[in-house]
Amino acid sequence: MNREKLKPWVFGLGLSIYPIHNATGLDIVFLPLLGFAILAAVSITCIDFKHLDLGPRWIYIPLLIICAASLIQAVVSGEYLSAVFLPSMFLIYLGARKLGKRIFDAVAVLVVIEAVSCVVMMFVYGQGRIGGIISPTNNYSIAAAVLVIGGILAAWNGRWWVIPIALCGLVATTSMEGIVGAIILGIVVLARRDFGWKLGYALIGVAVVVVIVAILPIELWRGALDSKLGELSGQASSLSIEQRLAQYQSALVNFSWLGHGYETVNFNYWTVHQVPLIILDQLGPFAMIAWCVVIVYSLKKFPSKYAVIALVAMGLFDHLTWTQLAPWFWVIIGVASKENQPDYIFKGATWIGEALKRRLKPSKPPYVQPAVIP
Repeated sequence: MNREKLKPWVFGLGLSIYPIHNATGLDIVFLPLLGFAILAAVSITCIDFKHLDLGPRWIYIPLLIICAASLIQAVVSGEYLSAVFLPSMFLIYLGARKLGKRIFDAVAVLVVIEAVSCVVMMFVYGQGRIGGIISPTNNYSIAAAVLVIGGILAAWNGRWWVIPIALCGLVATTSMEGIVGAIILGIVVLARRDFGWKLGYALIGVAVVVVIVAILPIELWRGALDSKLGELSGQASSLSIEQRLAQYQSALVNFSWLGHGYETVNFNYWTVHQVPLIILDQLGPFAMIAWCVVIVYSLKKFPSKYAVIALVAMGLFDHLTWTQLAPWFWVIIGVASKENQPDYIFKGATWIGEALKRRLKPSKPPYVQPAVIP
């Protein structure tokens, strides 16, 4: 394998190991830093600095505004390490534009392994809220985000069969945020009329999910339901609806024009669990507006929409696409800004569908050249 073919896989490897924040036996920030270093190094080798391809101005200017906000905030707070992080993310955005959606093959491998590990851990431990290999401490939210967004990224590069596998893992996590994200994406599939032979095969995977749900211990789902009802009543160990609303109100009322400090690792229940508002809290209103401009422009102008919608859906009730999945936003926008073909997942025939069509289609009689009368 030559170097150019290897780069997308190495880049995808960095993208895949970045979310693993709680690896047993390793320091909590080691794997994210390793993934970040891989992404930055591969990006530098890909970029032609003499002829920079920055992409659409409505994308790269807002992204640079986010970088500038982090630089200013770092100078004000004295946290100079964060001054390097987001500007480096802009390099990763440029690298993603150069490499394209080939980088998502490695993510497909991650999603399959994570989904299988979630299902296995669910049956071994007999409980929900499973984090799989990504989070042995059972941070089921990051597991759900990787399965939902990663499944879309794999399908974007033609690995559509990863989606039913990801759904099985998602059910094992019993993450309501992830299930809501999957439902939103399902509605988008219907709205875009993304139908074809592949959708039928994916529905087989959905049937497997139904079977898994049917054989799960009722106590598991009762526990997940009780937890969600506890959130609604304000009597749960996780964040209640009132606590989330209090977070949102605090972020809106107590914002600073320069933000309160950029952070992607040290977060807890009181970290703002909503992406635009956590950007407002950390970097200020200009960065938040810039992020919103990038999302709106991407949805309006780019033919590839699923991955951007997945980012938005998984950022409605959690901060993970800004924190534990920080590079994924920059990579998705980079690839989407370069692709010029719609990212339909299920449209188009598979080899099985083509074989059936050839089998069922009546054959035409052989062509006979008419006789020439002298």
